Amino acid sequence: MVGSLLISLAKQYMPISIKDTNTTSEILQLFPEITEHYGDTIETDLEINFPEESGEVFRLSNLTGIEIGKENKTLSAELIIKCKNANMSDYETAVQFDFGLEAIANVSIDSKWKLYLNIPNIAISNVKISNNRVGMISRHYDNLLTSIARSFVSILNADWTRPFDITSLDPMTLPFVSNMLKDLHVTPFLENEFFYIGFTYFMDPNP
Repeated sequence: MVGSLLISLAKQYMPISIKDTNTTSEILQLFPEITEHYGDTIETDLEINFPEESGEVFRLSNLTGIEIGKENKTLSAELIIKCKNANMSDYETAVQFDFGLEAIANVSIDSKWKLYLNIPNIAISNVKISNNRVGMISRHYDNLLTSIARSFVSILNADWTRPFDITSLDPMTLPFVSNMLKDLHVTPFLENEFFYIGFTYFMDPNP
């Protein structure tokens, strides 16, 4: 149920544009034929997409958190590398990688309405190139894309060393709501296969 909800929510934002210059640079260094094809004036845009499928690829564990693509069923994903150069007005798909993704994500919200995120593990497997405009050569793409994904996740985890204040999304309303719903806790680490959501209503009698 939770997995299907996550899939539905993600679909509203697909494809996701990756605006990280380090990841772009790493990809162009590992796959030099892309730059060779477009030349020195290359501009690159990265997109990640998750084709529609059921939420069975998600599992909640009170030991690890949200397991994505466990038990021999990976999450289908697409990395789309779009490029153009000075002679082109629009981006075109240079390369598209299709692959399976496995990851563990730790997501929780504490009593101060702070959102915590950490991805301790990610791996990519069964890479296939479904669009090859630049003449990509044979490589161990599973290992290379896993290395890229782990570098990106390392940067993401560093950005999330400080939690996100959920009330900042709507400074007029959410602080008021947070004072009504006290002692909020959202975590997958209490009950196995359940996402625990608990709070105390401000009018509840003190225990």
